[in-house]
Amino acid sequence: MENPQPPKPGSMPPPPPVGGINPYAPPLSELAPPPVPSGQLYRSGKLLVAALGAQLPPICVKTGAPATRFLVRKYSWHPPWAYLGLFGGAVPYVILALILTKRGRLTVGLSDATAAKRNNWILAGWIGVVVLLAGMFVAATNLPEDVIGAASVVGFLLVLIWIVIATARATLLVPTRITATHLFLKGASPALLESLPPWPGSP
Repeated sequence: MENPQPPKPGSMPPPPPVGGINPYAPPLSELAPPPVPSGQLYRSGKLLVAALGAQLPPICVKTGAPATRFLVRKYSWHPPWAYLGLFGGAVPYVILALILTKRGRLTVGLSDATAAKRNNWILAGWIGVVVLLAGMFVAATNLPEDVIGAASVVGFLLVLIWIVIATARATLLVPTRITATHLFLKGASPALLESLPPWPGSP
């Protein structure tokens, strides 16, 4: 009867994963986040529904191309009717907003092109504000006094309009509702939405 030979070093199979974690698995890349747990991401029509603190799959949130980087975004939202407080002045609105505002965090994936476009709009926003303010200063020192007031109003309006445009172009997702458990966001790419299961709750 033959004696059993001891196994050669390195020939033994690795032990089974403990607790769902395989210590012999290769490390995850910093640019490739772990798989998204089920039950955290959904689509509801054209809206992205994400659990608070969730992480999107490695798909660009705007184009649907493979994501090369990830960005943590913080969102806040309050019911639109809170703006009715403005009829009573700024203080009532601020109080309502502080009471009703809900917040959430989401990690989104971006392609190189989307990240570059976003950064360009952020830079353009700052440059545009500086140029407009400088133009207002030059105008205030060279225009006749009887038109300085009107020119200042026009200048401030242009600054506000440019800030709104640059901010809108640099924004990735816009919250339409935030609950105690989920974010409802518009602006996600159709390719990303199609990769997600339908939202089982109410729209």
